[in-house]
Amino acid sequence: MRIGNNSIILAKLADNYALVMKEKHVHGLSDNEQKAVNELKSRDKEVRLHEAEHMRNPELISVGGPKFTYAIGPDGKAYAIGGNVTLTTGKPKSPEDAMQKAMALKNSSMGVGEPSSKDIGASISAGAMFQEAFIKSRGITDISEIKPNNTDIRFKNYNEQKNLLSKPAGSSSTGINLLV
Repeated sequence: MRIGNNSIILAKLADNYALVMKEKHVHGLSDNEQKAVNELKSRDKEVRLHEAEHMRNPELISVGGPKFTYAIGPDGKAYAIGGNVTLTTGKPKSPEDAMQKAMALKNSSMGVGEPSSKDIGASISAGAMFQEAFIKSRGITDISEIKPNNTDIRFKNYNEQKNLLSKPAGSSSTGINLLV
């Protein structure tokens, strides 16, 4: 559908948004427009590589594929300026398996060039998953068994650990949404 003299709606998106393409100028782009296009191309490549890097670990399952946020450049083309990928570990078979999967999530979230705040958050969630699995691997089922001076286990927040241990097995979410 054409809107205006030089714009075409390519797709309808959620929340009444639309992907719009502007037709290329007949006489080319100005220097500033070309500079903006080059910056968008560079960002597009960076975003796509970042999301692909998250998905490289074979121990993790990608839910869907990468999803990108786009900006339309002065040349009328869409460029990825942000993105995310949702990864899961699947259901761990044992506490040791859960610890291995937690490390895979941590490595995937932090194994990119410049981790975003969402990547750091995913890494922290993976650390909590690892800690919960570690506690289960030690056979600890009662929070009172944990002594503050125990050198094997160190907790920053006693109440958080108590909440973790009181959850039924398998109730914690292992799906991590990693965003640029």
